[in-house]
Amino acid sequence: MPVTAFHLGPGIAAKAVLGRRVSLMVFAFSQVAMDVEPVAHVLRGDAVVGPTRIPWRAAIVGAVLGTYSHIFLDSIMHADMQPLAPFVETNTMLGAISTGSLHLVCLASGGLGVVALALVFIFRRGARTG
Repeated sequence: MPVTAFHLGPGIAAKAVLGRRVSLMVFAFSQVAMDVEPVAHVLRGDAVVGPTRIPWRAAIVGAVLGTYSHIFLDSIMHADMQPLAPFVETNTMLGAISTGSLHLVCLASGGLGVVALALVFIFRRGARTG
């Protein structure tokens, strides 16, 4: 899934569950960074933009979740992935679920994450004003 918004679904869900312990900006940035090489091969150029004022712990959690979930998701649908390298040189995750189902899982987790984040926002706003 190079350069797709599908990767953000699990990140939004993680943000909803982990709150301030994960940076969604860094998660998203790590998703884009993972695809710089394939895009560079097509376009022969890249632009790097990064967020500021993010706590180190949240940045690290967002980057780790972002990069490893990207590898996990791509491993399900790309035969050339080796998610457990250097320990295992084959892709045992290939075809674990259909590409359509994978996209639906990503969309559903993103949708649930958006709803959960909205509820957290509403709850926190109500607690401050009430």
